Amino acid sequence: MARAHAAAWEAIGAELYFYAPSGSAAVADDFGGTECSSLAALYAAAELVDICAPTPHHLNLARSAVEAHRHVLCEKPLSRSATEGRQMLALAAAHRRLLMPAHVVRYFPQYAAAHQAVEDGRLGAMAVLRFHRSGATPQRPWFTDDNASGGLILDQLVHDIDQAVWMAGPVATVYASENRSERSGAQAQTAHVILTHRSGAVSHCRGHWGAEGTAFSFGFDIAGTLGTLTYDSRKNTGFEMSTTRGASPTEDGFMPDLGYFTNPYEVQARDFLQAAQTGSSPRTSAEEGLYAVQLALAAIRSVAEHRAIDVDDEGDHS
Repeated sequence: MARAHAAAWEAIGAELYFYAPSGSAAVADDFGGTECSSLAALYAAAELVDICAPTPHHLNLARSAVEAHRHVLCEKPLSRSATEGRQMLALAAAHRRLLMPAHVVRYFPQYAAAHQAVEDGRLGAMAVLRFHRSGATPQRPWFTDDNASGGLILDQLVHDIDQAVWMAGPVATVYASENRSERSGAQAQTAHVILTHRSGAVSHCRGHWGAEGTAFSFGFDIAGTLGTLTYDSRKNTGFEMSTTRGASPTEDGFMPDLGYFTNPYEVQARDFLQAAQTGSSPRTSAEEGLYAVQLALAAIRSVAEHRAIDVDDEGDHS
């Protein structure tokens, strides 16, 4: 993930500094940056901080960065627990620093366009939303350590949980199921999270970590009272809209090809930079990042307890 973020910062002309317990020299060389010998040296050199470390380290890194009066972009999920997330928000507020969770899917053109269509009322009131995401099981061991990463639901499906909220609003109940298998040393995991929104809309979020070589794919199917919007990365580079109003002469039922847009990591970096420099609101707030964590944790609890979790009545599942 550090390389994806570094490429985005390089693309917008940022002067790059890197620190990690190991491996930062190679990344710095690849992106024409400078390796720092310590966090203190990093904070002394850099004006903004982008945290791409494993989730268990987010709180401590965010704390040291905002205490050094640096604005922070933090890779998702914002935190491993709701308690840690609230601490991060409180620290940022106390030091008057920007804390932005890197929910980069909000910057993918397909999802951004879908959100705009929903906001414009082109699909009517939300009814049923389906999101899917699939890829190979991450190779670094901490990802498959549930205590460290939160597993598939918190690390991967938090993207689609956030999308469901972005499209259909706050959630009343969460129900989730999960299946894990292992054969000849290869691990596979599938999870299905059902969100019932306060509006009555229902979102289905399905995630999969498969064997090595599993192709990465993602997509959505959003249905409202006036039409549907569908995208599937496995089939095409655009998405199809069907509404009760019919296609306009310029749309012909399809949206333009979205395969050649600017790198979403770059768009995210520019949004963070603008918010840090001008005080504007970024596309994803720290509060939204925390809410996505809370819902993912509710889903994990639902899997463990085999029941639906009432989001309002049963706390924040920290």
